[in-house]
Amino acid sequence: MIWVALAVVLATSAGIAAQRRAPKRAGEGSRAALNFALFFVLPPCNFLNLEGAELDLDAFAGIACGWASLIVLGLIAWAIGLRLGLPRATVGALILATVIVNTGYFGLPVVAALFGFDAISEAAAYDVLVSNLLFVTIGAGIGAAFGDSAGASGAERVRSFLIRNPTLYAVAAAFIVPASVIPEVAIEIARIVVVGVLPLGFFAVGVVLSEAAADGAALPPRFDRPVAIAVGLRLVVGPLLLLAIAVPLADIPPTFPLLAAMPAGLNAMLIANAYGLDQRLAAGTILWSTALVLPALLVASLVV
Repeated sequence: MIWVALAVVLATSAGIAAQRRAPKRAGEGSRAALNFALFFVLPPCNFLNLEGAELDLDAFAGIACGWASLIVLGLIAWAIGLRLGLPRATVGALILATVIVNTGYFGLPVVAALFGFDAISEAAAYDVLVSNLLFVTIGAGIGAAFGDSAGASGAERVRSFLIRNPTLYAVAAAFIVPASVIPEVAIEIARIVVVGVLPLGFFAVGVVLSEAAADGAALPPRFDRPVAIAVGLRLVVGPLLLLAIAVPLADIPPTFPLLAAMPAGLNAMLIANAYGLDQRLAAGTILWSTALVLPALLVASLVV
């Protein structure tokens, strides 16, 4: 957990420093890096991680409850965004920041620290089958529906969803290709490589926040109403919804509620960048939710 915390701080600081020294190059570079991750890193990693997922009946029930809770959470965020009269791209970012969860870069190290490495396989299944599948389906759908650069007509937005969502096809392939033909070493490499998106994503967060500061916004970003709503939904309402849905129905693994309480995921930045959502809200929510959760997780990992 200490190494995760250092990576977050250093990558975000590097993004801020790079934007201040070379604003144009930093902005273009961070967006190119996000697109590289979206098109060339995540598709094979998600394919291999799905091939390596192992599930029992309780885990399947927990995954179904995880999906249900995030869908309800997204509808709540949508209703709030409309009620506040936020711009379309900001409403999309608000929904996205609440339903895209950092169960991989944060969740898996936390599970290892608090529950032991034997619980990693179970947690990885939740990460892949809830967070990653939601990212390529509902997450990309939100980007296509609400993004400023996704197109004007419905047909153009559908086309953007299909063209700018390469991980969707990798996930579909994972359900077709037999797991027996995939070497175990490839799956292990994929789990390591995907962690490399962590510093890249927080570098982009730092660049976006520094760009906002250059336009007169506060740095660190203000904990304003949209960010506070997104953080509250993500860290409080999200895990409570999972428990409310799951407890009466199934004995879900204890790691799942913990994963549901993770900060906003870096994949929200990938979608916001690809489809033209409000990157400032996405970046601010990622930063604030991470800043609030990380100290508690560091203490918990030391105590346990």
